[in-house]
This record gives sequence, structure tokens and C-alpha cells, in this order.
Amino acid sequence: MNYEEFCAALQEELFNRLDTSCSIHRERVLKNNGVVLDSLALLRLEKHCSPVISLEMLYEQFEKGRTLAELCEYMISITDTQLPVSVTSLTSLSSFEEFRDQITWRLISRDKNKELLKTIPWIPFLDLAVIFSLIIESEGETQISSVVTNTVSASWNVTAEELFVLAKENTPRIFPASFRRLETVIEEYFPGATDFVHEDCPVPTLYVLTNDAAHNGAACVLYPDKLKDLADEFGSDLLILPSSIHEVLIIADSENFTEPDYHVFCNTIKNVNRESIQPEDFLSDNMYLYRRETDNLQIFTEIPCGSSVDSATCV
Repeated sequence: MNYEEFCAALQEELFNRLDTSCSIHRERVLKNNGVVLDSLALLRLEKHCSPVISLEMLYEQFEKGRTLAELCEYMISITDTQLPVSVTSLTSLSSFEEFRDQITWRLISRDKNKELLKTIPWIPFLDLAVIFSLIIESEGETQISSVVTNTVSASWNVTAEELFVLAKENTPRIFPASFRRLETVIEEYFPGATDFVHEDCPVPTLYVLTNDAAHNGAACVLYPDKLKDLADEFGSDLLILPSSIHEVLIIADSENFTEPDYHVFCNTIKNVNRESIQPEDFLSDNMYLYRRETDNLQIFTEIPCGSSVDSATCV
């Protein structure tokens, strides 16, 4: 049975098993970096939230020996559980005041999300985009959220700038920053992060900046005074290596670094992006430089004396 035959058979099996209070929708959901999720959404008539389940994942399970009946039982069993909100269901959430304290921000690649950015409010930040997410639930390892769309922001009558102000207050509160040595978190969160430690790496210690959920944690570079406090602690400028949308690596800049050292850092980012992360987790191929004296974050260029191609004052 090929993929399309499987999808048709699965939907038919679900239709035969579910009662009329539950509808089945096949959706093509645009995710980060242009990744499209082919999914099924099961929605109870009385519910605003619907499970959105990857059909590719289900087909992989089918090829490994799971039966259609088993997969249907799995989907039905989670129909009434809290799962990520289907994008279309948010159009019914008209009360802005109810959700204003749950609006947070994320950082994504601007270049790889041109189509997505046409559909959502966003703020430019260097080569990246600040987008906004409504947190439905965040407890332990469970995180239920949905990206704020143009349709939703229009129904709320709020601008991207107004969302940014709210997210600036909410995000550090909901997702406190975590800053630790790389080796102390490598086994816990980032099994691929050892690839950053190049054999010619000129620094003995790298640090991971993320949030306490280790999810969309690269946005911690936006937290008010976070980079300033770290730079003051080190007494130096900071080099920031984007590992993924979930975290960045921090290196204290040093007068002892040579041009080849900076080449190692920049090339390591590109190599890891090509070889070690999922396409939807890519953030940037650029290294960033935080200048302590001016409280300024900029794209690092290998041209000295501050002639970077772009910069942004930290928020």
C-alpha cells in the first residue's frame, strides 16, 4: 500500500469508527522553514482544540507493522486530549483580553519563511523574524501553542508592534532563560550539539542559552538585558552561534582569537546546519556579535572594526 492509498484507507477506517460528533479534516500545515506537515485533524463539535497528527508519522508506523486498526485506536484515544490547536480553530478566539498574557515570541529565519511571513504578523530582527505564539498550555514537557496569524491579530485589532510589547513582558515570565555550560546539558537536551565542538575549536568552554523548556529557546537573545548581563559577567563582547531555533551557543570574545579562529566558528555553524539538525529547526548560517559597550547585537562579519552588515539594539 503506497502513501496515498494508506491515507485514504485510514480516513475511511476512522469514518467508520467515529460517531457524528467528530469530523475528520486532512490539512497541509505550513511549518517553520517551509516544511509542510501533511496531517489529519480530528475535531469534536463541542471542542475548540483538535489533535493535529502527522500522516507521514502514521505511515512510518504502518510500514513498521502497525495495523490500520491500531493506528485508528491511537488517534481516537487522543481525540479528547489537549494537543496543539489547529490553525483554523483560533479564528473563533475573539476575546483579546483573555489571551494577552499568553502571547510570546519566537525567532525564525526570515529568508526561509517568506511564504509563512505573508500570513502572520512579524517584526524584522537582523536576518531573522520575530513571530508570535499563543501559549495554550505550558506545564513540564507539555507545551500547547499556536502561531498568531494575520486573521487572529485582525480579529483582536492588534498590530505586530503591540504583540511585540506583550511578548517582551510574557516570554521571559513563561519561559525563563537557562544559561549553562554545554557539557552539563549535552546529554539532557542536545545530543547533536557535540558537533559544534570542532577539533580545532580555540575555546575550552561553550555555553548554551535557551529557555527552561529547551523549545524555541533561541529567542532568549531578545530578553531584556540578558546579553548585557552575560557580557558584564564575562567582561567581554559575546560571540553567538545559532545552533537551532531552540538554542544558541555563547562564547566570550577574546583578544587572543585570530582570524582562523573566527573562521572555525563560522564554518562550524554552516556544517552543523547542513549535517546535524532537522530542516524545520534551522535558524541562521550567520554568527552574531554582541558588543558590550553599545548594547548592540549584529551579524558578525570577518571584517574588523565594527563594519558589520547589519545590527540591532537589544530590547
